[in-house]
Amino acid sequence: MDHHQQFMRACISCGVPRMHVQRKPNHRQHTIFLVITVGLWLPVWVLDTILPPRPKCMTCGEESRRFGIG
Repeated sequence: MDHHQQFMRACISCGVPRMHVQRKPNHRQHTIFLVITVGLWLPVWVLDTILPPRPKCMTCGEESRRFGIG
């Protein structure tokens, strides 16, 4: 039950603006795991929030950089 964000960005492989998708953390699910594990899930939640996967081009599947153009 992941959340995804879609946006236009220049693909580093295609070289033209393409639709990209990026997974976003599911905070509701992390909260449930945090309660069930009595707080042990907190490091996983923090890492998932500050280090999400890179956006992927929906045309070619190439990952783009986290910041900047491309």
